[in-house]
Amino acid sequence: MSKTEISKAAKTLSKLGASKGGLARAQTMTPEQRKEVAQKAANIRWGVPIADHVGEIHIGDMQFPCHLGDLQSIAVKYRTKKGSLAHGIKAEIIPKICEVWLDADKHGRLGSRQKQIAQKADIVIRNLAHVGIIALIDEATGYQEVRDRHALQEILDKYLRKEFAAWAKCFPEEFYWHIYRLRHWPWRGRKVNPPQIVAHYTKDLVYARLAPGILQELEIRNPKDARGYRMAAHHQFLTEDIGHPKLAQHLYGIIGLMRIADEAGEVTTVWDNFMRMVDRAYPRRGDTLQLDLFQNDEFYMLTQGAMAIAK
Repeated sequence: MSKTEISKAAKTLSKLGASKGGLARAQTMTPEQRKEVAQKAANIRWGVPIADHVGEIHIGDMQFPCHLGDLQSIAVKYRTKKGSLAHGIKAEIIPKICEVWLDADKHGRLGSRQKQIAQKADIVIRNLAHVGIIALIDEATGYQEVRDRHALQEILDKYLRKEFAAWAKCFPEEFYWHIYRLRHWPWRGRKVNPPQIVAHYTKDLVYARLAPGILQELEIRNPKDARGYRMAAHHQFLTEDIGHPKLAQHLYGIIGLMRIADEAGEVTTVWDNFMRMVDRAYPRRGDTLQLDLFQNDEFYMLTQGAMAIAK
């Protein structure tokens, strides 16, 4: 065979292998996963960027939905996280639009209804000026990182005590019973010490999803000693007015998902299905990824449990 014929044959075999690989992968995916992959491929093909971050700004009585991503033009077309097509404008254009309305009002070109829009434009400009000067000073002085830490500290101070309180039972026995049920373990009551991985499950299901930075701060305030023991339970550091009510609310939400979780089937699949529900209802604070590739308890401890501690 000539080099040209060999090259053509290699390309044909490569395409055939890729086709089989893609088909095999598709057969292992859920309909939602296949839809997400197809949507991403369509976005790449047609050049429509995806808004990676979503939020909302409140100025006076006005609300502005915000989407961030690789948006280059002034008038932008993009895909939301759900895949639907949306249109918007770049943030730096908003002050210029407001200036147009204010200039028109200054020169007496607006009617009574249009003046109402000019008044709102004035509110937006004034608020942006206040926030903008603070942001410029923060950036010039490097204080923006300190400001972020202060904002986080305010959350932590609301949730956590300086010192741990007297021990009290906060975790219902049902919480642990469901963990045993979904892991297909025999239940022998709370008087029997649970497997070590139950502590990792508890941190991931509860403290990593309770509020931003809570788990990290608890690990600092309540470290393990040389023998691997802590001086108190994590929940003993929670405040009575905010920390404990939030913990109770979160716990019973998790227990509600546990109650509807089906234990029938292979144990890894059962637990993964339950964790998908938890990730959708109570995503880890500061974590937007849904990791569902936990094959066994040992793998869980090395990945998801460790990640919950690090986040």
